[in-house]
Amino acid sequence: MNDLVANLKSNEPSVVCAAIESLEAVEPDVLKANIVSLLLNNNVWIRSRAARSMCRWDRTEAIRYLAAMLFSKNILEREAALNHSLFFPFKQIEAILLKFLTVEQEPDLINKAGLVFMANPDSATAFRLYEAQQATRNLRSDMINGILMGVLNSLYQARLVSEVPLVQLKKIVNEYKNRKLKLYINHYSELLNSEESEIRLKAAIKLCDLIRQKVANVEVLINDYLKSEKDESIASKVRLYLDSGSIKVNEEEIKDAKNAENRKKIYALINKDNYSKYISLLLPELKNVDFTEQLTIIHFIEEFGEKQDSSYVLKCLESSNSDVQQAAIDCLLKIDQDALQPYLPNLIKSSSDQVKLSAIKAFAIFDKSEALTLLTQMMTSFRVIQRKNALFCLANLDFASVSDILLPALKQEKDKGLRNEMFNLFLDNANEEIFCEIYYYYVTINSQEKYEFKVFLDKLSAKLASLNDGKKANNFWNMAEARLAEEYSNAAQREAYRLEKIQTLLKQDERKEKIELVKFTFFAHGIGFIFSLLIWFGFMAPNAWFIKEKKSDVTQNISEKVNSSFNKFDDTIPSDPISIKGVIVEVSIKHRQAMLIEKNGKKYLLIFNEEETIPQEGSEVSLQVLVEDYQDSVFTAEVLSIF
Repeated sequence: MNDLVANLKSNEPSVVCAAIESLEAVEPDVLKANIVSLLLNNNVWIRSRAARSMCRWDRTEAIRYLAAMLFSKNILEREAALNHSLFFPFKQIEAILLKFLTVEQEPDLINKAGLVFMANPDSATAFRLYEAQQATRNLRSDMINGILMGVLNSLYQARLVSEVPLVQLKKIVNEYKNRKLKLYINHYSELLNSEESEIRLKAAIKLCDLIRQKVANVEVLINDYLKSEKDESIASKVRLYLDSGSIKVNEEEIKDAKNAENRKKIYALINKDNYSKYISLLLPELKNVDFTEQLTIIHFIEEFGEKQDSSYVLKCLESSNSDVQQAAIDCLLKIDQDALQPYLPNLIKSSSDQVKLSAIKAFAIFDKSEALTLLTQMMTSFRVIQRKNALFCLANLDFASVSDILLPALKQEKDKGLRNEMFNLFLDNANEEIFCEIYYYYVTINSQEKYEFKVFLDKLSAKLASLNDGKKANNFWNMAEARLAEEYSNAAQREAYRLEKIQTLLKQDERKEKIELVKFTFFAHGIGFIFSLLIWFGFMAPNAWFIKEKKSDVTQNISEKVNSSFNKFDDTIPSDPISIKGVIVEVSIKHRQAMLIEKNGKKYLLIFNEEETIPQEGSEVSLQVLVEDYQDSVFTAEVLSIF
């Protein structure tokens, strides 16, 4: 036993990990007593293995460690976490892994995460993978689609479902469209009751577009609204917009789109087959017609258009009408995302909530983290309408990425209508983790909202029971109660190895190492400077007669060298790993650090892990590094690999 404990302090990561494995089997309490030192180890593989072991006695905190490592800037830390994720309860880490898929940049790590999903095939998981795939683009989108098809194939081969993968996928696509359509109709139906006439008009126009697309029951909804609309000017605009797509017309009557009557005929006739013919007539008129017709034309481009139509739609982003801007964003998001991207930063600053939210939704495809930060801020707005719009935008993103925003928002929301919208969203995405999270909050409520949460939890438990054969609604109440009791029992012991505490200690250790290397560098430079003076003045100093070059040439040479040496570099810290090449000028074996200077003068303080061989002083090397800091003209970077 003593040998195993001693091996936990070995310099060889493989020995430490083997010791952890053995202690898990024979003396888990001894391992638990040494967990803090293991979590503070410099080696990411040891730290991730320790977090996996923690799952034995504190699952919640172990999962928090896993999540922190999965979203680390260090690629090795992310890889190590993925290697151990197979040993965590999949249902409790599924949302974390789904979010990881939508933000990770490294294809190899996306594929590795995909193996975890394929090892845990489930129909509900397949739907969430499709949802995640719809929230991203390009290579990552293709890779998530490959993972999804792998899960569907696993379900079929394991005989968990009878349908072949393509039939399963078709059902998922239909379910996804129906959910988004329901969300869309509910959102704009609620806005028909707004006290602001402008909001009612915009909502009605949005719903009229669904009538043109032959969506069932929406026409009844609009007709009921028109009967109750007290502002006749608003009602007439809605009727005019609705009627523009229902005119009976002979195709031969249309010669051009220069007058309103001809355009109305085109709107009534245009479809997928004749789109190319009629859009060529409409596009030159796009900037001249009123906003309702602009919306109509943009919607046709969104439905049937291609990339070549985007130049006309881009001009609509500069419109003074927020509805036209919003429609243009949604259209470009479908037909030409790359053309839209440069406009998004300015559109996000729009004074219109609708434009801002459409821009944020589009921006999420390019930079999800920043988009979610903006939506989180909007969910704390004092204006109910802004929170409502932000919630609608969040609901249109993949649920795994937004659930950790929605849960705190639900606890803080005081508007009953918005709480109900959140309840419906959680109900559509029901799982055990959501039930437990909301149950934990429910038991702490002392206000009149407690009954409201009780009613929702009853609905949620009934939904979960319907999705899980052999389980009853009260099983989920009992499960949540047991987990909460476990949380209370772990709370006291958790302080010693709590994630935030370990992260603070690791940062302190890193700071000490950097200070030590700075001392080492100054010492090395000081000794070198003294020797340089002795050598120069003792042996190499030139005689006065030797310095007879033209003054102008000397000045020019010195000026060029000074400008080269003191070039001001961009101190922006890249978020992704980069490749660098240069000469190692100082080495500290003790601290596993070295100083590298590139040809252009950039300096890097390199930090090597236990497995890497530190290059010799004076050698020229190429490395892949992750830059972590920039201070005093030196980039601090962790070495990922040496070429």
